[in-house]
Amino acid sequence: MRKKWLRLSPILVIPCLLVIHSYLSLGGYAVPFGIALVEDDGAVEKYNWSGHIVQKVSTPKLTSGEKVQIYLMDSHFKQTFASLIMLILVAVYAILLEWLSRVWKVSLEGVIKTPEKWKPVMIGVVLSFYIFAAFHVGAQYVELVQESERLLHRLGP
Repeated sequence: MRKKWLRLSPILVIPCLLVIHSYLSLGGYAVPFGIALVEDDGAVEKYNWSGHIVQKVSTPKLTSGEKVQIYLMDSHFKQTFASLIMLILVAVYAILLEWLSRVWKVSLEGVIKTPEKWKPVMIGVVLSFYIFAAFHVGAQYVELVQESERLLHRLGP
């Protein structure tokens, strides 16, 4: 039973991860350190790490180009935040899966058999790719935060 559970877990977990990613990419929530345009007030809100409003800049006369820029920035924040959360969840899932396979003494080798001498190379390639992706997404998020602060300084009094 344990062997079947571990082998079928990707079929159950991957759709859940995709649903979480879709919600985080498209949902109506405040992204940590992000900004959003409030149509009713004509203001731009800046959020802290927990999604609470830190700064609210009243901008009654925004041009359509500035509105589009704010909407696109909010969308990029959500997509980058979703990617960051996915990287964390995939790492947790991979570690948990490996740990359970060792505790329950179940082999996870599938259809593709990797020779023993190539396993360290494959692990190094996968870890290098993962570290590069994490660094890239983190740098992109920091860049978005800096760009949003520049935009707020330009719009603010």
